[in-house]
Amino acid sequence: MAFVARRLLVSRRPDPFGPSFWAANLFGVTYALGVGWAAWQAPDWMLNYFIPVERLPVPLFVVHLLFVLCCSMGASAGHVLTAVCLQRGWTARAVGVFLTGITSLLGLWFITLDSYLHVGTYQEYWAGAATLLPESHIAMGFNLLGIVFGFVFVVPAVLLFRAGRRLRVA
Repeated sequence: MAFVARRLLVSRRPDPFGPSFWAANLFGVTYALGVGWAAWQAPDWMLNYFIPVERLPVPLFVVHLLFVLCCSMGASAGHVLTAVCLQRGWTARAVGVFLTGITSLLGLWFITLDSYLHVGTYQEYWAGAATLLPESHIAMGFNLLGIVFGFVFVVPAVLLFRAGRRLRVA
């Protein structure tokens, strides 16, 4: 979002907390709530089969709340770091922040890919009997979530970009 709203951010120097900050947070929280939907549909899958849901030391809603907070903080931190870099003219550093975030996400996906491609209980996964994600009961929900995530990212991005284009150059 910070790259899309670059002109708005630079005009608001030194304030990185403009509309793009809230758009980034909206996406982070929407992502967390959407993916968190799976916490209620397939809790062991959402926990990546690290621990059976019945052995959690806290209720599942607390784990989900922490996930939402982490996604919000991640979106906030990534946006603010990128925005400040852009405001100071450090485009390469801003790209570095973005690439670090993407690398972290892809790295986590890589090390957890097998378990996220299989949906079932803790016991089913470790017995090799979990269902493949495309054939699971949550597949249609994730297809719909992909559309929601697209809209929640694209609509604010287009609005921010257009608002930046309307700025007059002084």
